[in-house]
Amino acid sequence: MGGCDCSNLPCDHFSDNELDELVRNSKIYDFVPNNAPEYDLIPSNVHNGSPPPLVEEEDFCLEPPEVEELKARLWSEACNFISSGQAEWKASIYHLSYKYPWDHGTKNCEWISDIGKLEPPGKQCKHRVRFVKGFVRSLDYDPPETLPMRLRARFKLYDGSCVICVSLWDDSLEKRAISGGVIRENCVLVLYDVPVLFKNQGVPRYRLSIGYSNILAVFN
Repeated sequence: MGGCDCSNLPCDHFSDNELDELVRNSKIYDFVPNNAPEYDLIPSNVHNGSPPPLVEEEDFCLEPPEVEELKARLWSEACNFISSGQAEWKASIYHLSYKYPWDHGTKNCEWISDIGKLEPPGKQCKHRVRFVKGFVRSLDYDPPETLPMRLRARFKLYDGSCVICVSLWDDSLEKRAISGGVIRENCVLVLYDVPVLFKNQGVPRYRLSIGYSNILAVFN
């Protein structure tokens, strides 16, 4: 897209006070300060195969080299896990947990930024995503006592494109867990058949709601 040349706009026809009044009364002024920070979850242009991020979404400083090296290795292992077909094989085990497997209506959203493309703003609904992977950030294993007892953890999943909030529930009574491993900060999760909750209260919001059965692999 081309840029906008503002050099020919007749700004000299207005005083500074008049320009301030025009900006305050415009819709753009209302939108930017109130809503722009909320659009972290809006899809960005991220292509498949991009390298893992060097700078986290909440940090402005690089992490120690050994941490970056570890994260790059974990990300590469997760990518190979999906591309090699191992993920599909473990997904077939996942479907054995169901009497009537869900075999339709899933979306391919390996990148978190793709999740926001599933549904336009203005609706509240749910989809399922086949594969999505990301780094675990802001891990909280201590949910408030007022929350349901089977809520095991909350965290953010970050893949270099966007961040999305995740709730982990204990579904071991209904479904089979198909992967071992401990979920830690900066580990990489590969998730499968994940319910994505959409809420629209002025700004679209997306959240993943997963059980242990949705975790195909943990790399740490």
